[in-house]
Amino acid sequence: MQLVEQLILMVPLLVVYVLLFYHYHKSRSNYAIYYALAFLSLGVGLAIESTYLASISFLSFFYWLATIRLLEHLEFEEKQELLYASPVPLAAYIFFPRLLAVIIIFVALSLTGFMMLMKKEKNIKILGALTLILALVSALGEYKSFFRYLSAVIGISIGYVIVAGISEVDLVKIKLSEEFEIKPGIMFLESVPRDLLKVALVFSRRPPEKNDGKWFWITKLEGKNNIGPTDLHKILDLAVKHIKKGGIVIIDCLEYLILENGFERVLKFLAQLRDYAIMYNSTVIILGSLDKLSERERAMLRSSLGDNNV
Repeated sequence: MQLVEQLILMVPLLVVYVLLFYHYHKSRSNYAIYYALAFLSLGVGLAIESTYLASISFLSFFYWLATIRLLEHLEFEEKQELLYASPVPLAAYIFFPRLLAVIIIFVALSLTGFMMLMKKEKNIKILGALTLILALVSALGEYKSFFRYLSAVIGISIGYVIVAGISEVDLVKIKLSEEFEIKPGIMFLESVPRDLLKVALVFSRRPPEKNDGKWFWITKLEGKNNIGPTDLHKILDLAVKHIKKGGIVIIDCLEYLILENGFERVLKFLAQLRDYAIMYNSTVIILGSLDKLSERERAMLRSSLGDNNV
């Protein structure tokens, strides 16, 4: 390829890289940074022909990490064991002959496409279909430069789907950060946008309107998405898993938890939540007014959780 052609292919992928990196900076969604690095790898390979095979092995490596993290983000379920397979394309490039390495890279990318095609979300299905095409044309690009042009076009299309169709929770977090001074840790607010209630992990005295697995009813009644008010350990476990993925947690039942557990036990529970939220740069929102707490209790909250919004 001529220098001008190489730049024409590389620059749009670098733009996608910058947009995805900006999205990561705003939302702290770890899948975005892995997708950004995947497209940076592809861009380098298109700009420097001698590095093409190495670049698509890194593309496949980062793309695998990004896809697993994205699916974790959507499904609220850890897939740690699948992450261990991510270095396979790199190992294939280093240790195997050229043809076998290309085949392994193609298979690894294709598997990520199939994983996304199995999801219900329309944007994820589109992403899966485009990924399968990218797997094929990027592998063929090792032998014919024409397919490298196609891989650039498909890569840009994938980047557009990711950037334009980013998950609703990240959009809400960005919108929320514009309305409030969002900081890692615990915030006390009297209300939040309704859109946030649809995507955050919610613990509430109100039963969910629909059973989507992210709204838990705090009640003594038994049920699939019901949690007893004294089961703080279970609430903490679910909340921490969500926090580790960068999600927002909303607790809309503070008074009830205090009534059933006592103030000091709930305070210890909130202090643990705060520490996890700070560690993983996430936010826990406590909905409702603190007017019914005594001045001593509010002082203890400030002492244990910080002065912000208490």
